Amino acid sequence: MTLGDLFLLARRRWPLTAVCLLLTGLALLLVSAPVAAWNARVSVVLLVPLGTPGNPIATTTTSLIATTGIVARRVNGPRDEAQTVSSDLNLASTGVRPGWSLRQPSVGGQWDVNYEEPRLDVKSWGRTPDEAFAQMDKALSAIDESLKSLQDSRGVDQSQRIRVQPSPAQPVLTIQSGSRIRALAGTALAGLLLTLAALVGAERLSGRRSRSVLADVDDEALRELAESNH
Repeated sequence: MTLGDLFLLARRRWPLTAVCLLLTGLALLLVSAPVAAWNARVSVVLLVPLGTPGNPIATTTTSLIATTGIVARRVNGPRDEAQTVSSDLNLASTGVRPGWSLRQPSVGGQWDVNYEEPRLDVKSWGRTPDEAFAQMDKALSAIDESLKSLQDSRGVDQSQRIRVQPSPAQPVLTIQSGSRIRALAGTALAGLLLTLAALVGAERLSGRRSRSVLADVDDEALRELAESNH
């Protein structure tokens, strides 16, 4: 089928063509709307107490690293966090809805887990900067509450509490957006292909129906001829 045949087919079935083009136009209108994701990120470092030694979960660097892992598991709970090989991947790129996540970074490879720092990598994202910061506040509050609960259960005195220090002092905010040109081009191409497929499909269905009707007419004519001979 040549381009000329397709053009004539589109003209002959103009109602279907108009509906398909209208749907494609609506899709292009939706895709043309600007879409952006605001990503916030900060590292939370657990530090040894300033007071006299006596905190059983922060006596050494090793125990502080272990405590960091406990806090991460307590905060995450049953949350199904998307695990990625690279910790540099923005949270919005993992396909999750606006929210937050935290993990204790591992210096090991994909199959080898090795924690060397009492540090939590905290990320959040939202459709606006305020939403991203609000989600980050929820994550930081969850860390504080988990660490407080853990030390309360061990009877740690206030002067011997583990300190929490964000690095940097304020979460870093970045914007992430896709290419509107590629989105529009892809949508237009998909709309064109679906329109052609609908036209060709309708033409073939109409052809089958026509052949079926002709077959029924021929059968009826044969029956009438046979009856007249009798």
